[in-house]
Amino acid sequence: MVKDIFKQMVLNHLKRGNFLFRKHALIRMQERGVTKDDIISVGHSCHSIEWQDKHQSYLVNGDDSDSLPLSIACIYEDGTIIVTVF
Repeated sequence: MVKDIFKQMVLNHLKRGNFLFRKHALIRMQERGVTKDDIISVGHSCHSIEWQDKHQSYLVNGDDSDSLPLSIACIYEDGTIIVTVF
């Protein structure tokens, strides 16, 4: 299934730090003290990755670099783009 291929691509991009940010994500990261390293940690520790039809994005759940839960919403448009973090 195509979405499964994109799931794997998104996860690989997160692990390698190969992603871009939407402005909203950068604002939320600053507000919440989330760093690029935290996002990479979520890629490595991924507990789940699910497609969300309502938001047309992937929800990735994992742990940040301090082993605290962190969720990332991202899309795939010619590469992985972080939409928000929470």
